[in-house]
Amino acid sequence: MQRRLWFKAKTHGWGWTPATWEGWLATSVYAAAFGIWIAYWVRAAEATADKPYLGFLPLLILTGGFVLLCWTKGEKPRWSWGRNRGSIR
Repeated sequence: MQRRLWFKAKTHGWGWTPATWEGWLATSVYAAAFGIWIAYWVRAAEATADKPYLGFLPLLILTGGFVLLCWTKGEKPRWSWGRNRGSIR
């Protein structure tokens, strides 16, 4: 039984791109959560001015979780120079 991949490997570079609606939904939720946290963190900057690293910790956890999701639900990541390596366009 072949598993359905939410993310496919990028054509150029290293990483993933969404391939199904589940992948797009996960990417959208990640982007929204990232943006909401940044907006909150900017407003709370005065209260956390003495400990700015506390604002980055949730972003690291969020990003780590998203990368883990991509790793488990996507193709094996690899570096790619594109599909047509021989052409000079």
